[in-house]
Amino acid sequence: MASARYTWQIDPDDLKPDAPKELTKQEKAKNFWYYHKWHFLIGGVALALVGMFVWEIVSKVEPDYTIGLLSTRSIPMGMTEQLSEKLTPFCDDRNEDGKVVVQVAAYTIATDPNESADAGMQMASVTRLTGDIQTGESMFFLVDDVKAFQESYGIFAYDDDTRPDPAADPEYQKLGHRWGSCPQLASLELGSVKNIDGSEGMDMQQFLADFRVVARGLKNSALNGKKKAEAYYQDAMKVYAAMTAGESAAG
Repeated sequence: MASARYTWQIDPDDLKPDAPKELTKQEKAKNFWYYHKWHFLIGGVALALVGMFVWEIVSKVEPDYTIGLLSTRSIPMGMTEQLSEKLTPFCDDRNEDGKVVVQVAAYTIATDPNESADAGMQMASVTRLTGDIQTGESMFFLVDDVKAFQESYGIFAYDDDTRPDPAADPEYQKLGHRWGSCPQLASLELGSVKNIDGSEGMDMQQFLADFRVVARGLKNSALNGKKKAEAYYQDAMKVYAAMTAGESAAG
């Protein structure tokens, strides 16, 4: 306790604490922002991320059909977009959302061990193709080397949904239909690839001429017995038949 000799001349009013200063609205706002700005900023970023996620889900267009494009060489830039557009008339609005959307899923996988290829891109294509096979995303494929891919994945079947017997001498040439021998496909106006300098490059029809349109097998697969997959397969086979109808003897 303070000694009386130190406090006897002190006015009691001097010992009272100063009354709190009344802040103006601007000062209150500034003070509030100083202490809470990071909460607002973090909350705003979180809200924006949630909004983007929701918008992506809501605005995402689900394709009616997906067609796999399996190639052992690089696929010309712009080819998947062209194929998606030009193959749309063969398809129907399967999911009844008011528009027909065809997606072409491209997988570039080098099958020649002597051919140099980017390991990362190879692994990415293999991973995506494996997922496609497991989920039944593509029920038929455009393939440039049926033999190599069938020996690696064993998914292709003849048009009656029977598969080549690997123990026998598989008739790979009877799997599917050659693109260039199918009138509806060979007559599509796909144009050509644009080179970096703007000049005309490889003709897309020329690139696809020896590809084969091949159906995957449903029997004895993980998809057999799954109603949605079976229904999708049946619809996809109608599209497949329309694309390959009238194949010439050269197929």
